[in-house]
Amino acid sequence: MAGVFDIDLETEEGSDGDEPELGAEMELEPRGNGLEPVGHYEEIEISESSVNNGPEHIGPHCFELLRVLGKGGYGKVFQVRKVQGTNTGKIFAMKVLKKAKIACNAKDTAHTRAERNILEAVKHPFIVDLIYAFQTGGKLYLILECLSGGELFMQLEREGIFLEDTACFYLSEITLALGHLHSHGIIYRDLKPENIMLNSQGHIKLTDFGLCKESIHDGAVTHTFCGTIEYMAPEILVRSGHNRAVDWWSLGALMYDMLTGSASPAAAPSSLGTAGASRGDPRAFLAHLAPHGPAVYPQPPFTAENRKKTIDKILKGKLVLPPYLTPDARDLLKKFLKRNPSQRVGGGPGDAADVQKQPFFRHINWEDLLARRLDPPFKPCLVGGGRGGRPGMFWGAQWEQLLCSPQQSEEDVSQFDTRFTRQTPVDSPDDAAISESANQAFLGFTYVAPSVLESIKEGFSFQPKVRSPRRLNSSPRTPVSPVKFSPFEAFKPVAPGDPMELGPPQAPLPEGTAPLPIKPSGGAKKQKGGRGRVPR
Repeated sequence: MAGVFDIDLETEEGSDGDEPELGAEMELEPRGNGLEPVGHYEEIEISESSVNNGPEHIGPHCFELLRVLGKGGYGKVFQVRKVQGTNTGKIFAMKVLKKAKIACNAKDTAHTRAERNILEAVKHPFIVDLIYAFQTGGKLYLILECLSGGELFMQLEREGIFLEDTACFYLSEITLALGHLHSHGIIYRDLKPENIMLNSQGHIKLTDFGLCKESIHDGAVTHTFCGTIEYMAPEILVRSGHNRAVDWWSLGALMYDMLTGSASPAAAPSSLGTAGASRGDPRAFLAHLAPHGPAVYPQPPFTAENRKKTIDKILKGKLVLPPYLTPDARDLLKKFLKRNPSQRVGGGPGDAADVQKQPFFRHINWEDLLARRLDPPFKPCLVGGGRGGRPGMFWGAQWEQLLCSPQQSEEDVSQFDTRFTRQTPVDSPDDAAISESANQAFLGFTYVAPSVLESIKEGFSFQPKVRSPRRLNSSPRTPVSPVKFSPFEAFKPVAPGDPMELGPPQAPLPEGTAPLPIKPSGGAKKQKGGRGRVPR
């Protein structure tokens, strides 16, 4: 890899004058506000070997497994603790993908590379942060911020139906996140409650960028058939070519889901806030229905008993809206769910700006929302490390009065599905090595977030030492520039100043060699369900 992390060791006044000879001795004399070299001194070239004693190489051995948070066809997501180096003791989410399962399909490989690139390039308050990325002979690892509030899907399933004020808050934050992606030429294509996480304060974060498509700017379209059927726009289903307008259809389907209920039979809404205090209260309507038949569990706008019938409804079905929705909500749903993408709100050149202007969002202060100055409607109660007790999620005004622990536990997993969190966290042996040619697709996967690099830079001491090389014993390994990839060629080195990765390039592990083990901790984990996603 090209380029070494450049560190300026000059004083504030700079260093003009002739360069002294390498190896000369240095004398110090007090002058001004500090010490300045006078006469001969020794110059040391900044390099990995001279700066780093006890270098840090980011890998699986740096993390202790705590819990299983989720599982999929390509790997697992763990809650982990960093046990060495920078950020020691901090809790993260670790997404582990198996190379063998990804490399056998060109589209899966391209989607994985795109996800890694997008997570590096896109930074936004409502999009999950990528902290590290690295690989072993048979696996890819993404270290992400840990979002202890769990999935919006779990909260929607728990509550059954959201009030319009609650739905409006989440839809507003999602709108800003989608608008930011679109401004970078990225379409999301898999918006659903399972892919929307809540942080410890209750704000949303979009996750799982495996189905995103890059370089979709004005006028560009793509034809890949992908997504989750219930939330897929008609133009994806008929393969007529689609653009960023598909995300606004999905947001409309999600809005319908929020305001009419979860897609799976959940408990009837039991804690919907103060009666009559918010817009679009569905309780009176549901109470009216209860004496006349079984409980009603509304679903996304177009669903059926099988995939074919669901697609038929999306393409031809009539949109039926419950009577308790306010006129503003009904109007926005109809605009989101227009089958013609050019007539869909957000489908024009204005994109997210057109969505933000809708009457449904008239009470939203978008500047305060982006700065996260607005209180979320739910506040996760995270106590006791998630090792027992009933999970808590509380409405905005209520959580101020709640007797929770004064400090939230970063390890709490009470907001995640117990089918996963009860499982023992085990990262299976790395024994499925792939061929050298297949492994070329993952060159340059390693990444370290700029925030981590800043903390590393701040750790350097610039005080000169008499008659001694400037060896900074506490410094971590000198970062080197990462490389980016395109779908059709290996990663390319990035320009100076871009995020950098820790550690030197690592030679591929010999076939059959397992990575250093990850320390499991005692404890059990869980598994999750949800709507089926079209294979990548």
